[in-house]
Amino acid sequence: MLTRKLELSREEKFVYADVTDVELGKRIKQHASNVIEHSWLVHKYRSGLGSDYLVLKHQRRQLHSIFRLIATRADKRNLQDSVLTLQEMYTMQNFMFTKLKETFLKTLNIDQRVQRFEQSIKSVSTQHLNE
Repeated sequence: MLTRKLELSREEKFVYADVTDVELGKRIKQHASNVIEHSWLVHKYRSGLGSDYLVLKHQRRQLHSIFRLIATRADKRNLQDSVLTLQEMYTMQNFMFTKLKETFLKTLNIDQRVQRFEQSIKSVSTQHLNE
């Protein structure tokens, strides 16, 4: 019963992480579009169609959008880092170590079998040459 609760909470955690990842991706796109929009407006008002007030206003908004974009990207990185807990990393590392050990033992077994096979071939060839 306890393992089912842990598995359920783990699955819920992954669902939450996926939903949050999608939401942060949408925010990143929105902030990037805001940066482009305000960059265009700064360029437009600098080229002679607007006042210094409008240029400063859109430069301020552009910088604000850049800072929000950087913060949202950091949040997304932190979310990806927090998805794997230490227990899950330990379990995965333990699993990989077990598989590596099994593979190593299998290769040793194969090497021993190849050596025995070579010895048997040598013995048969020497017996055949002696006859």
